Amino acid sequence: MLSVRKYNNIVKLFLIAILCLFLLSSCNSKHGEKNKIPQKSNGNIKVNLKKTNHVSELPVVPKYQKGVNLLLYGQYSDISSISNKLFQNLKRIGVNSINLNFPFYMKDLNSSSVYTNNVTPTNKEIGIIISEAHKYGLYTNIRPILDGANLGTGWRGVIAPNNVNNWFKSYTQMIVGYAKLSQEIGANTLTIGVELTSMDGYTANWDNLISQVRDVFKGNLTYSSNWTPQIISTSVQFWNKLNFISTDVFIPVHGTVISSMAQQIVKSLTQFNAVYADYKIPIIVSEVGAISQVGSYKEPWVWNVGTPYSGSSQADYYKAFFMALKHYSCVSGVYIWDIPYNQLSGNYNPQTDIGYNPLGKKAEVVMQQEFY
Repeated sequence: MLSVRKYNNIVKLFLIAILCLFLLSSCNSKHGEKNKIPQKSNGNIKVNLKKTNHVSELPVVPKYQKGVNLLLYGQYSDISSISNKLFQNLKRIGVNSINLNFPFYMKDLNSSSVYTNNVTPTNKEIGIIISEAHKYGLYTNIRPILDGANLGTGWRGVIAPNNVNNWFKSYTQMIVGYAKLSQEIGANTLTIGVELTSMDGYTANWDNLISQVRDVFKGNLTYSSNWTPQIISTSVQFWNKLNFISTDVFIPVHGTVISSMAQQIVKSLTQFNAVYADYKIPIIVSEVGAISQVGSYKEPWVWNVGTPYSGSSQADYYKAFFMALKHYSCVSGVYIWDIPYNQLSGNYNPQTDIGYNPLGKKAEVVMQQEFY
């Protein structure tokens, strides 16, 4: 038989062992996430950010989305610091929302699949940008956009896959991947397509895509149609499955009088009222802008019209467009096209840039006046 002293010593050792196991378990549970090996997600490293599982936890939709389109091509080691400086500037001029555009590709106009490459930002970079944007209270939209690099003289709106079902299978897989990422990093909205005009009519395929995306993403969904009255009202038949009706609007105007330019735009947008009456879904102008060249508003969708630099032509188009939008209460937001990340990280001179970027130009002043 054990003596009382030996018995007590055994009990003490047993209790000490249990305490040690408890402390070890507690330590592992607190620091286990830190030691996990990063997992691959859609070809990129997963972002180690808190998941947002309920729409109510996300920043609320602004009453009016005063937005800009950010263009992210390539990968950056200093993406956090670049974004931080950018968002400080955007808040200063009244911006409350961003579209984060980044490219994916097809091998050619008739390819039956899509793909990403090293020009496409990583999931980690996308997560960092969204996280930085939310620090400034910015509403966020992830917006994959088909690049025209391999489409010859074609445009994303005229792609003609040899096998439509295979194309949608590949495209849906990619978009669902970004839907999962959007849920993980807490993005507010996901754009499921941009100006894929020739594919708009495959409603059953879009319905299937939307259903799969809804299974993994609890935020808002939209699709950006290319603007014509026919496309927004008849070509797209799945608006009722989305939270916003979005359209990219580059309307040509003529003359130099701002009020006259605005009236031309008002007349071109009359279909907005009919579409809103049919669906009762907020309409968002997901892209609008003009380059910084003389007379650029005559063809605002053209990247270089071959005339000298002019900050005034760009600013005048902004003034006319904002004036025109005041006639349409059904419009709940506008996103200026565009601010490229490659200009933010280099020696950018706004007074020599003939492109769309409004920062540091007369157009920025117009934005600030309208957004505040």
